[in-house]
Amino acid sequence: MYTVLIQSQKTLNDFGNFRPLMADSMKNGVVVECRWEESGRTLETAVPDLFRLVQDKKEWRAVIISTQPVDGDGPHPASKFNPYDYLENAVEQSGDEVQSAPKMKVENGEIVDSPIPLIHLTHLRCGIPAPTPEFESKVVFGEHGDETERPGDRDQIKKIVYVPTWNSEQEKSAYKKWMKEHYLPFVPPKEIYMLYARDVDDALDTYEAVQFSWNRHQEIQSSRFWERNFYPQNCRFMLFDMTHRGEMFHQQELFRFWTIVLLLSLNNVDPDILQANRLYKVSLDMDTAKMKESFENTAIKLNGTRYILEQAIERERKELRSHGAEIPDYALKIKVDFTSVSSTPRLGMPKYGLLKSSDNRDQSAWRDYRTDAMARVDKMLKSTERILDQAAGTMREESQYRTEDVRQLNEFQQIELEASLDEVYHRLLQDQANLPPSQKDMKKEVEEAEEMVMDRMQRRVTGKQFGYLLVVFAMAILLFLGTGAFTPGADLVSVGILIGFSLFTTFVIVLIAIAWYKRQFDETIGYFRSSLNDLVLRIIDNGSLFSEFFSGVASHIHGKSYMDEVREQEENYTNNYYFKVKHVKEIDGFIAQLKQWNTALHLEADLNNVPLDDTVTPENIDAINYERLSELDSGRQFRIPIGRSGSTIMSPYGFIREMTIEREESYDDFD
Repeated sequence: MYTVLIQSQKTLNDFGNFRPLMADSMKNGVVVECRWEESGRTLETAVPDLFRLVQDKKEWRAVIISTQPVDGDGPHPASKFNPYDYLENAVEQSGDEVQSAPKMKVENGEIVDSPIPLIHLTHLRCGIPAPTPEFESKVVFGEHGDETERPGDRDQIKKIVYVPTWNSEQEKSAYKKWMKEHYLPFVPPKEIYMLYARDVDDALDTYEAVQFSWNRHQEIQSSRFWERNFYPQNCRFMLFDMTHRGEMFHQQELFRFWTIVLLLSLNNVDPDILQANRLYKVSLDMDTAKMKESFENTAIKLNGTRYILEQAIERERKELRSHGAEIPDYALKIKVDFTSVSSTPRLGMPKYGLLKSSDNRDQSAWRDYRTDAMARVDKMLKSTERILDQAAGTMREESQYRTEDVRQLNEFQQIELEASLDEVYHRLLQDQANLPPSQKDMKKEVEEAEEMVMDRMQRRVTGKQFGYLLVVFAMAILLFLGTGAFTPGADLVSVGILIGFSLFTTFVIVLIAIAWYKRQFDETIGYFRSSLNDLVLRIIDNGSLFSEFFSGVASHIHGKSYMDEVREQEENYTNNYYFKVKHVKEIDGFIAQLKQWNTALHLEADLNNVPLDDTVTPENIDAINYERLSELDSGRQFRIPIGRSGSTIMSPYGFIREMTIEREESYDDFD
């Protein structure tokens, strides 16, 4: 069954040295540990990790452990003979009768939580035991239950009746309210095993009293500590006696204690042996010869593994000192070839008359010309884009080193490679500044040229406007020169010649002006055409610049990938190196722990043997199971008896002969 070990911080400190006993079970997820904050008053604060550990479990068991003997001077002192019986819940004596103290306190319609951490913890996980009614007996007479006997009346019937002595409805209501407020978000534990250390000297003080109790007590008079302390029904109470006779003997006792915890965690004990509401003492009998063999087998495995790891560490140290392959020639050449793209869009010049047409034919011709010209240019630009994309693809494919082609560099070679890469990067910045401007920026120049064409086209003179202009000029000349013909003595021939010459000169001047403006218009169209050509040529004629730039980028990425691979290999190497060093220290720590147990248990095992066979060679490092280094020699299941009960449990260790679970007889007037 899935088992959760619940321990206070003090007990966890003791458990740290004995975790190897449970390493296999904990690795397999059969047994997990959970810290218990005794000051916590809610499930989240008392056992903060419990929900995470059991939220998906349909069945589980809790084992509450304490290696700390009862503190008689603590805030909640308990009986030294029975650490589960707290003095503040002690019984009240009344003559020869023993009366239980109140089990559940209700104030203002609410249950008062127990201030004792252990009891409160059992309530948080299993709920408060449901209230049970108590009754007192009364003698009544007659059919109607009259308590008064009438003298001389022989027909009176005497009988005993039982009546409740407490307000059951009030307790029931308080109980339901508490259970609702403390609803568990997971399945409660099937059982709660409790194993506490007890100072054996304090227990022996009561030995004579317990022996005497057998002479005058019956089973029904056994201590009802579970009831007055208000423990849930699924609790099982166990003790382990400790003598505290020096550090080595204490280590021996702790070894037995944690081995018992392991057996209780892995097995379901027969309920006839471990009954509810009873107190039991648990002990362990171990075979020292088999334990010695187990320790020696474990040490041989650890020493052999350490030898393999130390040889690998030494080999890697030599490799680290010998690092220093040649710095690679990471430079790459990426060719950008635009020869397949025509060097000119081959754009002609549209034909326009001297005068602007009056039916928008000029605008229509311009739109057709512009559309055709832009289509040709876009086609060429797309060709250059495809060539650049192909070059970029080649750059990406060729600019990564394969892991198998990378050799480790020493510290100075890495610095030299880094400096070389910095130089390449600075050259890249210069090459990038020399590249042609982007197509977007160059197209702005084309758009500006197009605006100039449209502006000049709008200003051109049509034939009708030209005729009007000539008429205006002719009338002006006639008005100016014609008045001379009407003056006395005027030479009409001379005046006529002058008017004719003036009209002819005006016509020629206007015609020349229109022709000049037409030429300006043609030049504007030529500027537009040259802008388109320049847009293409500025890219095509600079293929070498793109080649240098792409080569620089590819070289930098290529060299950087080598540097990254070197660092990754170095990091992996360092991690592998320290991984081995860490496990050597782990082995040394576990062997030191084995030596301490060896001394405490008087085994005299030889823990320095190293196997000298084919399995212990540096080449077998891949066969090491690092997860099982901190485990005692195990792997099989051994059946061991529980005293003389006829029941057995399973153990991962063969050195356990027997586990004994004995009933501790306790009575309330002998404590």
